[in-house]
Amino acid sequence: MCNDSKKNNPLVSIIIPAYNCEKFIEETVNSCLKQTYQNIEIICIDDCSSDDTFNVLKSLSISCQKLTVAQMPFNSKPAAVRNLAIKMSNGSFILPLDGDDLISPSYIARAITVFIENPSISVVYCKANYFGEKTGGWQLPPFDELEIIEKNMVHCSALYRKNDWLKLGGYCENLIHGREDWDFWLQFVKRKMFFYRIPEVLFFYRQLPKSRSSFLTDTEKVKNTSKLIYRRNVILHIRKMKREGSINSIKMCKMILSSFYWRYFPPK
Repeated sequence: MCNDSKKNNPLVSIIIPAYNCEKFIEETVNSCLKQTYQNIEIICIDDCSSDDTFNVLKSLSISCQKLTVAQMPFNSKPAAVRNLAIKMSNGSFILPLDGDDLISPSYIARAITVFIENPSISVVYCKANYFGEKTGGWQLPPFDELEIIEKNMVHCSALYRKNDWLKLGGYCENLIHGREDWDFWLQFVKRKMFFYRIPEVLFFYRQLPKSRSSFLTDTEKVKNTSKLIYRRNVILHIRKMKREGSINSIKMCKMILSSFYWRYFPPK
């Protein structure tokens, strides 16, 4: 009976890296607490915010037993914060959530139902909307295991098993300028693991005048980040080119050799 209960009602760890989001973090935490699926824990780590984010979190944790709060010793960027939060977690499933975004009350319940009914599924996500400075539907294209190497089509707040995070080595902490979530999904794709998108809007991505995604306006950072993701996942480029019939053995060898370069000369 105990094993059946654990299997059908697994603990889900919501991990939240928070940085300068004092105005929004309480709303984000409350969206977690409003989940119809109640077997959750929330682990929120402040990444050395310059505003009052950490004090707001400490205040929230006093009255919320499900919320665990910590602070990084120095500003470490999202990948490192996410990895630490997951190390601290106790759940069988992980849901990453940024400190200013929101989830629908039914999101976790819907996702866990998918995992239980389809054990071969490794990642579950949903449709998403923008809110804040920009509103409307986030038009992510349908999932394609080869097209995702060119453009991310899975938002950062998808659920997955903690065991898979361990097997895949976590988020790449060399990606200090962002896109660590895209690279993480590519690790699943390389191993031909399955994704499922719930056909409803259950995730809400806040658009701010200034956010961590603003690095996209910095051409050099975008270029270096894209290079690192390419080198880490060159096998997916090869698969895609094979499908398109646009690769030969010499080009393949060059691509494979270039994939080792990032280990010794990662972009700054």
